[in-house]
Amino acid sequence: APVLVSGFRPHPGDAIRTGWALIKPNLCLFGVATAVAMLAFMVPLIGGLVQMVMLFGVVLSARKVMRGEILAFGDFFKVFDKFVPLLLCALVSRLLVAVGLICCFLPGIYLAVAGGMMIPMILIWDREMDIWPARDWSRKSVSRSLRKLLWLSLVRAVFSLEGFGGCCGGVFVPDRVPL
Repeated sequence: APVLVSGFRPHPGDAIRTGWALIKPNLCLFGVATAVAMLAFMVPLIGGLVQMVMLFGVVLSARKVMRGEILAFGDFFKVFDKFVPLLLCALVSRLLVAVGLICCFLPGIYLAVAGGMMIPMILIWDREMDIWPARDWSRKSVSRSLRKLLWLSLVRAVFSLEGFGGCCGGVFVPDRVPL
C-alpha cells in the first residue's frame, strides 16, 4: 500500500468524518460486531488479546466497505482464518508496550501508537508477513508521521472515554441525592 511506503498524513477530524461515513450505513452491523468483540474481553487470561483480534475484524470490515463491497455479519469474524498469527501479533504488541512503559514512558507511548494503528496485523493479513518484519515495517511507517498519529490516538482516546462515560457513567452517578 502506498501509505505504508510514503507515511501517513492523518488529520483527526478527517479520520473521524471518514470513519463515521463508512460505518453509518451499516451502523447496526458494526455496533453488534464491536459489542461481541468487547465481550471477548471476558475470556480468561487472553481476553484482551482476543478482543484486539476481533476488533481487527471491524477494521477489515471497514476496509471492505471502503472498497464498495457489500458487508455481511460473517465478515467481522473472518479474522479467525488467521487467528493464531494475529493473536501472537497482539501478544507481542502488548508485551512490547508494557516493557516500553516500564523502562521509559516515551517508548511505551510510541509502541502503543504504532500498535493502535494495527498496521502489523494488516501486513500479516494482506501480505502474509511474519510478525517481526510486519512490526518493523509498521515502525518505519509510523515514524514518518508520529506527531499526527499521536494526535489522532489522543483524539481517539477522548472519543473512547466519552463513549464509555456515556454508556457507563450512570453507574457512578447516584440517581437521588440523600437529604
